[in-house]
Amino acid sequence: MTAPTDRILLILDLDETLVHASEKPLSREVDFQALGYFVHVRPHLEPFLRECAARFRLAIWSAGADKYVAELVKRIVPPELELDFVWGRSRCTYGFDRGRYLKTLADVDNVRCIEKRNWRKQLCQD
Repeated sequence: MTAPTDRILLILDLDETLVHASEKPLSREVDFQALGYFVHVRPHLEPFLRECAARFRLAIWSAGADKYVAELVKRIVPPELELDFVWGRSRCTYGFDRGRYLKTLADVDNVRCIEKRNWRKQLCQD
């Protein structure tokens, strides 16, 4: 096994990747409610996170509001799993030209992202 610092960092998006959150209830029973949202956890999320943690360093980065991200992560990530970071909207860059929040990455040699929207990942080169 490689040293922890040599392991790839896997950055996971939150909404539509790990959970689906809606302001209105869906026909399916909700897993939990948080900050005015009805939250549905993706099937098999916990074993998925455990398997990822066994193979990679893990982090969560969402364009959602920081408070929302922190609350959902607290509810869906088993407490014994260590995350390198949990980042929300305050760690994104607002793209005025498109009115979207972008996740800007500088050093991507040892990083992989799972993100539902490719335009959110803006890779910056030195």
